[in-house]
Amino acid sequence: VSLPAKEAARNIILKAAVTAGGKDYTGTWTVSIPKYAAALLETSTSEEEKTLVKDVLQYIRAAYTYFGTEDTEQMAKIDTLLGDYASKPTVEGSDVADTTGMKSATLVLSGKPSIRFYLADGANASEYKFYVGGKEVNAIVSEDGTYVDIDVYAYALCETVTYTINGEAAGSFHINAYYAFVSGTGENSYTGADKAELTALTECFWKYLQSARAYRESVVEN
Repeated sequence: VSLPAKEAARNIILKAAVTAGGKDYTGTWTVSIPKYAAALLETSTSEEEKTLVKDVLQYIRAAYTYFGTEDTEQMAKIDTLLGDYASKPTVEGSDVADTTGMKSATLVLSGKPSIRFYLADGANASEYKFYVGGKEVNAIVSEDGTYVDIDVYAYALCETVTYTINGEAAGSFHINAYYAFVSGTGENSYTGADKAELTALTECFWKYLQSARAYRESVVEN
């Protein structure tokens, strides 16, 4: 079940029917990220895993606040699990976005974590290739060709994204360029009324990415 962050705390009802040995069996289960998180925080022996769980919850909490999602019950559960935990580090990395051939670049925060690049010319979307850590990543082009979403795991979004057009180096983008804009730490500043909430959401998103990378490094042998 894929859920955007602004709805990620809601309950999912699973109904199953199985026939075995000539008998029918049915069952109904209620699952949710807060419920799963509670179990992990109680049983996990990995500090990296516990930190990741808390940062996922913190990110979801910030998304609910920013998008104005009303779910008092689930938010109370998250608050209980987080306790006095609060970790929103300054986003690190280059805040310069060289976006030749692009109109703009932004984060997709309402669904699967991604970076969205709006193209200067939608007719040549197939000529763009995107790379993270020097490796080409999957790019999903919108139906009208006006933008491209790079499809990577959350931990990879900590890195600078580079891209080429017709094989020639064209530009780069780091999440800190987006943060510098929404937080007002860069040359340009976001002026929306929800600036504080969007800044906090971006900080929580960044911490989630960092924790995802740290957890991966703790369990994957290179």
